[in-house]
Amino acid sequence: MKELCCCNCQRKWIIYSEDLNYNKVCPFCLQEIKCKASFEKIETFEQLIFKTVELQGTDVFNSPKRMNGIMMDFSSKFLKEINIFFKMSDKEFKLLKEVFDGEFYEAEEKLLRLKQMLVDIEGLAESWAEFIREKNRRALILYKGFDEKNCSWNVSIQDFALCKNELNKIFVGEKEDIDNNSDNDDIIVGYHVFSFLNGRRVNIPHVFDSDLLKYIDAYELEKTGKLDDAITLYQELTRFHSKNCLPAYVRLAMLHEKLNHNKAAWRTLLWGAENGDAECAYWVGKYYWIGKSVKKSRTNAIKYFVIAAEQGVCEANLALSYIYKDNKSLSENYLNAANYSLSCNSSFNKGENNEAIFKLLRKNIEQWL
Repeated sequence: MKELCCCNCQRKWIIYSEDLNYNKVCPFCLQEIKCKASFEKIETFEQLIFKTVELQGTDVFNSPKRMNGIMMDFSSKFLKEINIFFKMSDKEFKLLKEVFDGEFYEAEEKLLRLKQMLVDIEGLAESWAEFIREKNRRALILYKGFDEKNCSWNVSIQDFALCKNELNKIFVGEKEDIDNNSDNDDIIVGYHVFSFLNGRRVNIPHVFDSDLLKYIDAYELEKTGKLDDAITLYQELTRFHSKNCLPAYVRLAMLHEKLNHNKAAWRTLLWGAENGDAECAYWVGKYYWIGKSVKKSRTNAIKYFVIAAEQGVCEANLALSYIYKDNKSLSENYLNAANYSLSCNSSFNKGENNEAIFKLLRKNIEQWL
């Protein structure tokens, strides 16, 4: 894991090493953590593509003639490559715009599709089609700031690990459970602490600061029956730190529901879903489906189930598999996704019977669908 410290606000957070290229901004001040590459002069064709898109924006792909002129003005030494590049049709330039506008992990499939279109439709030789694919891939790396050699960092980065003593201090009231799982690296720091306390792994920002300790305090108050005090702390977290402590929304909503404050529970879940909490999105979908505290709406229910399912909530995928049971292919896709989500979310609990849990979840969802 890596500990990052923002050079702008001086606050720290923790991320997995493999997530380093995907953490684009400081979660506290929103400062970009990497500056894109810069070059004194253009030496390669991918640098030429990058320079054009960086200065003109991705809308330049909508005007191939203008893009051609700009690239020629930047560097005429790539005349042959430019002529080949602009054998692409408007449809293929539109696909390139999607590549540069989209997420990096989605790019490879689209670039392979572009290569195939250049061969099959435009009649380009395989070698030239591969050249265009590869040069755009490298330009995209520069554009997304993933090029380690040519970009600069606005954060300091160092390796991070917690010793066992520190771990026990952080997981207040959960020492026994920690000891049972202490040989598993998945339960180490704030990134997963919320999911551990909630019994699942969830998608939350990679934040580790005083909000975490406040969340644990609220959780302890809830466990000891001091519900009003717990609600006050959860409300403070959701009101002022909504992006840093997403699981507080569900905990707060469940407490409201326990006290029969159903409208307050509904508002909390909706607010959480709008702030990016996948589990809240699942609950909002359920409320819409059964008409709890809100008018029944199949359309809105499916909308929020899909939002939750896309972020790996097992129950949301299960719900969708039942909703689309008449569409065998679609239903099986959601069922498989639910199984996969469960195996990921519970992978840190060794010896857990995923099959039994899966059957229980299915039975629970069947009762209200």
